[in-house]
Amino acid sequence: MAITNVAWARRVGPILCACGLLALAGCGGRFKLLPVSGKVTVDGEPLNHFRLSLVPDVAKGNTTPVACGARIIQGQYDVRTLAVKASDGGPGIPLGWYKVVVVILPGDPAPNFETSCTDVNKTPLAIEVVQKPEPGHYDLKLARAKTASKPKAPVSPRRKQERDEQKPGGA
Repeated sequence: MAITNVAWARRVGPILCACGLLALAGCGGRFKLLPVSGKVTVDGEPLNHFRLSLVPDVAKGNTTPVACGARIIQGQYDVRTLAVKASDGGPGIPLGWYKVVVVILPGDPAPNFETSCTDVNKTPLAIEVVQKPEPGHYDLKLARAKTASKPKAPVSPRRKQERDEQKPGGA
């Protein structure tokens, strides 16, 4: 009986070790995510109802393959990272420089800030994610718009047809 138990243990032991190594190899993220949160204001007043997208700034050496974003709620935001592997994402963001873009979705109010902040190629907003930021390091200050108009989003042909049908006298 003892010989049978030893033979079984000899077969199961390496299998358990292999499973443990495979589990460890798949655990944990490739990126260290640091908490990033702050305030968003327009001429000192809290911004509401929009979202932020943080795009790695390749020109400043950040080539991290991640997408980072946050909702602005009562002038506050907390960044989350989405990555190719789910284990690489979560609350926070990897070290490096990021361009910050304000995202306007259909149904959002008209922006009261300069719309250059909505274009990744024109945004003046940028942050550097560091190990130990000073208080207020990630606060974003936007300038009030000269005109409070919403940038025109492309309209699908079907949506245009629906709008035309809803107009009095529409086709």
